[in-house]
Amino acid sequence: MEPLTALTFLAAHTERVRLGPGVCLVPQRNPIYVAKQVADVDYLSGGRLDFGVGIGWLREEFSALDVPWERRAARTRECIAVMKTLWFDEISSFKGEFYDLPECLQNPKPVQHPQPPLLFRRRE
Repeated sequence: MEPLTALTFLAAHTERVRLGPGVCLVPQRNPIYVAKQVADVDYLSGGRLDFGVGIGWLREEFSALDVPWERRAARTRECIAVMKTLWFDEISSFKGEFYDLPECLQNPKPVQHPQPPLLFRRRE
């Protein structure tokens, strides 16, 4: 199952448990949609989301999605910057190497401030 969709279902059926994907491969996704999904789950759960972030390790997954393998860490950092402007700013915009976001509005904002906790897993 797609993790953020499944977490929305779990948020509706629980009241106290913390929710979060083990890892979301951020550079393989559109950061605007991820920001929206993360904010929605955090909002609907009353601020119970922990967001697990990964950069990916399987080159074939990136090839299948036509996303460049090289510079995936830089792409991840930029995705997070895009997400943060959408979570923090009333009117969001961003211009970077990988993404160009014109002025826009996105609501609801996450319940947790400044954002849901971002958890990064380091490969051993």
